[in-house]
Amino acid sequence: MNNLSTEDITVIAMTWLAISNLGFRIQDLDLSEPGYIQRCGPHTIYSFAIRLRDDEAFPKDDFCRLMNHYSEISNSVKPHCYGIEEFPSQVFRFDPVDGTGKSTPLENFHDVYVSVFT
Repeated sequence: MNNLSTEDITVIAMTWLAISNLGFRIQDLDLSEPGYIQRCGPHTIYSFAIRLRDDEAFPKDDFCRLMNHYSEISNSVKPHCYGIEEFPSQVFRFDPVDGTGKSTPLENFHDVYVSVFT
């Protein structure tokens, strides 16, 4: 893992706090570049994965409001919602008999990818 800046850690903590306050938890946190942290000129985009049951909906508007509120009260770091996308969940399954693996759908779940930018 590369060295994270103070801004990186602050944005990650603010996003984690917002997601936790909504009652969810981050499924996958890979802080490597160009994975979940992408530097795009003067901006940085941070992405997080959340796995939900199919009968659950991620409250997109509430998340954006929380991020805007955190940005208003922060003196230096101002992250905002960049995008929220949903996809069917996949799981990697390894077959020890033939030594192969493949991704297959994970029934009754979907993944929500939440991105914020500074």
